Amino acid sequence: MPTLANAKFPPPKDASEFEDIVCDAANLSTEWGATDFKRYGRSGQKQDGLDVYSQTSHVGLQCKNVTELTQKIVTKEIGNAEKFPSKLKKLCVATTAPRDTTVQGFVFNHSEERVQLEKFAVSLWFWDDILQNLAKDPKQMQKHFNQFFIGVSPDALIELSHKLGVAENERDQWIQRYQAERDEWMQRYQELERQLAARSDDIGKQAQAFLKQGDLDRAEELFDQAKNNDFENAAASLKSGAANAFASAQIKALKYKTLAAIREATLAANNDIDNAFYWEFLGNLQLRAGDLPQAERAFQQTMRITRTASLAQPNDLNLQREHSVAYVKIGDIQQVQGERACALVSYRASHVIFERLAQQDATNTRWQGDLSASHDRIGNIQQAQGDRVGALVSYRTSLTIRERLSKQDAANTEWQSGLCVSHVKIGDIQQAQGDRAGALVSYHASLTNAKRLAQHDAANTEWLRHLSVSHAKIGDMLQAQGDRAGALLSYRKDLEISERLAQHDAENTKWQRDLSVSHDKIGDMLQAQGDGAGALLSYRASLTIRKRLAKQDAANTEWQRDLSVSHTKIGEIQQAQGDLASALLSYRASLTIAERLAQHDAANVEWQTDMVVLCWKLATVTQGDEAKGFLRRGLAILERLAKEDRLNTEQKGWVQMFRDALAQQP
Repeated sequence: MPTLANAKFPPPKDASEFEDIVCDAANLSTEWGATDFKRYGRSGQKQDGLDVYSQTSHVGLQCKNVTELTQKIVTKEIGNAEKFPSKLKKLCVATTAPRDTTVQGFVFNHSEERVQLEKFAVSLWFWDDILQNLAKDPKQMQKHFNQFFIGVSPDALIELSHKLGVAENERDQWIQRYQAERDEWMQRYQELERQLAARSDDIGKQAQAFLKQGDLDRAEELFDQAKNNDFENAAASLKSGAANAFASAQIKALKYKTLAAIREATLAANNDIDNAFYWEFLGNLQLRAGDLPQAERAFQQTMRITRTASLAQPNDLNLQREHSVAYVKIGDIQQVQGERACALVSYRASHVIFERLAQQDATNTRWQGDLSASHDRIGNIQQAQGDRVGALVSYRTSLTIRERLSKQDAANTEWQSGLCVSHVKIGDIQQAQGDRAGALVSYHASLTNAKRLAQHDAANTEWLRHLSVSHAKIGDMLQAQGDRAGALLSYRKDLEISERLAQHDAENTKWQRDLSVSHDKIGDMLQAQGDGAGALLSYRASLTIRKRLAKQDAANTEWQRDLSVSHTKIGEIQQAQGDLASALLSYRASLTIAERLAQHDAANVEWQTDMVVLCWKLATVTQGDEAKGFLRRGLAILERLAKEDRLNTEQKGWVQMFRDALAQQP
């Protein structure tokens, strides 16, 4: 892996790692307008002159890990790329070699001649070009140059930003992102150091020495070799091999080789099957990789082990807490997958333990905080299932605990932040129950706390988000009261903060979603004020974000529903503008997603009523039997929900509305 020497980033020695760097840099570059660059083939395979390729831009890169790039090498690679079986618009030869004006001139002239002959163009990327593109994302720099992050000073960061050409107006944000990534990386690094310090064998001691030198590569090689020796030696302990595999997994995770880390962690867990720490680490890696089913299986193993251990040692309260946390992790995955009933079972099992711990020691603020968060989780599920009374009880119990903790330590920003969350959750229930005055009081309480926190630390992104959410919620109440001007003002304050957060970290999906919601709310207000064109711009800005999120995680039901809602809102504007053909397309796009969600969970009232709303809208832009079909379909859903007593007062009135509409059809 590359090491840092005198604030310079030398190229890697390993050809495969260089290809990884080039692939990541290509996805960050604006030169070709594509973010789908991937490694093409694998080492040892015939690659037809390309190592990295984008299917959308049809640009390919050939990686040459050499000290000098010559015209002969470039000419040979052009010939190889001519054999590429797919469409190729441009070939870029990326090299670790320093810039060479002679080769640049040759490539420039040769590329022009090729374009005139309607052949693919050719360009070059030297090592400094690659670094400048990679430096656009601190996570990618950390991924490939992690040693830089060990003990780096703020002055060194500023110096580095100059070397990498970071714009002056972006420097503070760039440094903040680097520092956040460094801190997270260092926590994992220090955990590895603690693990190694607990080992008394020679392998552990050698690895500690390599870590002190900042040489993760040699430490990784050491553990890989020791692991292989252990598993090949029949007399060796399987647990010894598992320990070395786990250490290798930790190092690979530090080097952002997630899939390789998963393989090693799986090997460790399978050969020391009762080690809860191995399974939890594996589950977290699989979450990072987006494999929710495998992550859930790993956490199920953690739960099994901690349950057995806690039964054997009932007085070990920390072990009891670990068992409870395993339930929470499983519940979180179940909730994301839309399995709310299962998630509630997991959260309640966790809650019983948190409650018992909190009762045993009322002075333990960590356990009191756990209990407060547990009430929130249960309240979230109750609210999603339509049990608003139960949700309100859960949220108010959580608020009571947080208020008590805040009084005990008024300077503790964690408790103050928790108060913001509680007030918003309670306000949401009050709003849903029609208690607008009560909701407005709750949202203002959240805003007051959020302002206090933001004044304490204006750079704290979590507190800025509290401030953003509070403005949005107050805007909702002002809108409900008919104060459109006041609502729009609150929504614009929300949008300003949401844009700042989304720009701060483009990979933070929560902030990206917040930004999409902000655009929606402003679109709603503009539509209410008769500004259809302005509303359509806001809704389309929201749609762009939601398409990206939904594509990123097709299993995330919340993001899928968001996308459905965006299509519906755009359809409403198109219908109001008289563009019925476009409105029909938008409503159908929304219906496709809503159908999938409704089939996924027939007990989810919100998803079922989404189907009802779309059936109504589609009936208004279609005619004859098609319109009747949509009305009958919506009515069937309503009648089933009414029979199960799962409709609110307003929704109960929809039944007659659908019947009347059907009766009026020719």
